[in-house]
Amino acid sequence: GSNGMEVDIKKIDQDVLSVLKEVGREAAKQKVSAYIVGGCVRDLILKRKSLDFDVVVQGNAIALARSLAKRKSVSLKVYQRFGTATLTYKDGICIDLATARKEVYPHPGALPVVSFGNMQEDLFRRDFTINAIAVRIGADGFGEWFDPYGGLEDIRKGKIRVLHEKSFKDDPTRILRAVRFEQRLGFCMGRKALALLKQALKKGGARTVKAPRYFAEFEKVLKEENPVAAIRRLNQLEGLKFLRGSQGPSMALMNRVQRFRVSQQKKDLFCNQDWPSIYLMGLLSGKSRTFVQKMSKEFQWTRVRTKKIQESLAAPEIVKELQQRGLTPSNVYRLLHPLSVDTICFVCAMAISRQVSHYVQGYLTRTCHVKLIITGATLKQETGVSGLHIGKIMEALLLKKMDGKVKTLREEKKEAQRMAVALK
Repeated sequence: GSNGMEVDIKKIDQDVLSVLKEVGREAAKQKVSAYIVGGCVRDLILKRKSLDFDVVVQGNAIALARSLAKRKSVSLKVYQRFGTATLTYKDGICIDLATARKEVYPHPGALPVVSFGNMQEDLFRRDFTINAIAVRIGADGFGEWFDPYGGLEDIRKGKIRVLHEKSFKDDPTRILRAVRFEQRLGFCMGRKALALLKQALKKGGARTVKAPRYFAEFEKVLKEENPVAAIRRLNQLEGLKFLRGSQGPSMALMNRVQRFRVSQQKKDLFCNQDWPSIYLMGLLSGKSRTFVQKMSKEFQWTRVRTKKIQESLAAPEIVKELQQRGLTPSNVYRLLHPLSVDTICFVCAMAISRQVSHYVQGYLTRTCHVKLIITGATLKQETGVSGLHIGKIMEALLLKKMDGKVKTLREEKKEAQRMAVALK
């Protein structure tokens, strides 16, 4: 029904509107009804830009997708097993089409058994009422709202409600989703939802899901613009226990990481950082290498991520070293060179000290780009020193060059000769 809240769908972005109308026309031709549903509807109402749309069809979604893909420059991907298809338009609009489904969870945390259903059943399988609103896009009745669970009202009130009592039991990843949406949208969980969520946590609901799947949902939290708000809330709810730590994370450190990230957006010292891994460094700060290794196995992290997080365990010592005055560029190089840039970023965030960021800036912008002009082969010729020593000389030479003690090729040669004599 109308309550003065919903958006007039005809007022949305023109490119999106014309694509949706085309889908609707084609659906009418095939005598099926089509609706946009879920997050895209929620974002339309909240006036958040979105190019990804979920379309649910009462009928054959793949057939509809195929006939749409014949038209224009649209790329089509079909997932036969799930009865779904994805259309990607050249202007970045992406439409996922699925046949209306109903779900049964054979046991808590299981992947659901899916069968065809009607629109009402399709909305009932969704996580929260705010994600269970549909808008019709058929040729007839274009823009009609279908909101059987009161989602519009909940968006207006800024409330996160589940659709039924067993929601968190059926799918414990919804615990993380509830907190993620709550913090991202500035909403709050209804009393009932909160009680059910706490109950699911108390009963160890998260353990009914395979660990990598639960972590994949947590990764979505870590990918938010500000995950720390959600992490703080989860921590209060004792919802971080799946990270298996005895005590919760240091929120002071997590806040520092977030403040540092925001401050970095204006500078270009760190760009394209892997922030999810950096937040994990903060969450696991003070743990042991064995602990990180265990987590990595349990959650199936990549080797690269595991290595970065293990490096970051030394951050407090590195910060201590970098807080000394008067370090030379080569001193800083020795400390930072073994680390990934993400780990260096974490060191900076942890320190929040002018001194440290000054050293790091010097390292990233100058020191790590210093190269010798002389080559190993030339060195060997000129000095006649054995291969084993050449590496040592080159390394010592590079450190001197970083500190500005040698500058030109001539100086490099001279210094190398001097070192060679000492080695002979």
